[in-house]
Formats: sequence, structure tokens, C-alpha cells
Amino acid sequence: MYLAEALNQRRDLLGRISHYKGLLPKMIYKIEGQDLAFEPEYVLQQLKNLASQLERVVRAINKTNHQTPLEDGKSLADAIAERDSIDLYISFCKKVMQGMNEVSCSYSDKEQTLRIDMKKVEEDLQRFLDQRRALDSEIQRINWQTVLVKV
Repeated sequence: MYLAEALNQRRDLLGRISHYKGLLPKMIYKIEGQDLAFEPEYVLQQLKNLASQLERVVRAINKTNHQTPLEDGKSLADAIAERDSIDLYISFCKKVMQGMNEVSCSYSDKEQTLRIDMKKVEEDLQRFLDQRRALDSEIQRINWQTVLVKV
């Protein structure tokens, strides 16, 4: 199995877990005349089984990410951490730009002076978006070329 397939499997397991978790609150009390689609014991057993499967898949993904080198020598896990950091920078830039729009609309009758170089923020945002796109493409390529490590 390739790493990308394991990632898809993890996503599917998380979706199934979410489905069964959503059923739990409806099962706490028995309402007269109302039949449940599943018995609570069945749902709880399904959740235990899915959690066990998820643990195995996540362990294999994590082990593979730490052992898989990229072309520049860093591990796939390091590249994922870098991508997450870039995502934070992107969100910071977008928040600054959103704040500028909100403030300029609410204080339109008063004189305003920008404290931040918005051109630089926009340039930074574009640079971060480009970096993320390139890094994500490399990560996706590696995911489809890397065989999952057995745990």
C-alpha cells in the first residue's frame, strides 16, 4: 500500500468514526415507541474497532513520514511541519488584509494612516502561497511513490 492510500484510508476511518459518534447522543435514553437503527453496544463496538484500525494506520503513516527523505534531504514529516507553518503565515497575512478592510469601512469618515505596509503583506502572501503550492506538490508526489512502512 502506498502512503497516499493510507492517508485516504485514515480520512475514511475518521469519517466513519464521526458518523458513529453522532449516533451516540441519540442512544443514551430509550424513548417508548422509538426503535433505534443500531443497538448502543453495536455502535460502541464499531467505534472500538475503528479506533484500533485508525491507530494502526496513523502509526504506519507517522513512521513512514519520519523515514521518507525528500530530494533536499529533509524528512517528509519535516516537510509537513513546514507546510503547516506556511499555512499559519498565510492565515496571518489574510487576517491583516481582512482587518484593513474592516477598519477602513468602519472609520471612513476619519483620517487613517496605515501602520503596516500592505503591499509587503500582499507580496508575502503571494510568496507563501507559491511556497505552499510547490511544497504540497512535492509532498503529494512523494505520497504516491512511497510504500507504507509496516508496523
